[in-house]
Amino acid sequence: MATSRDQTLSIVYSSTATRPLNDADLSALLAISRRNNARAEVTGMLLYRGGRFLQV
Repeated sequence: MATSRDQTLSIVYSSTATRPLNDADLSALLAISRRNNARAEVTGMLLYRGGRFLQV
């Protein structure tokens, strides 16, 4: 029987930044996201371009 750890769930979504982000903002977001995702055993990709995010 498969457990929740054996299953893969994929989610894709997009969002808009509430303000323009510079390199320092994006670096801080990356550091926080890496910590939180590791804790939750989440993997994926976050793309930022032109004030928009796409996350897989």
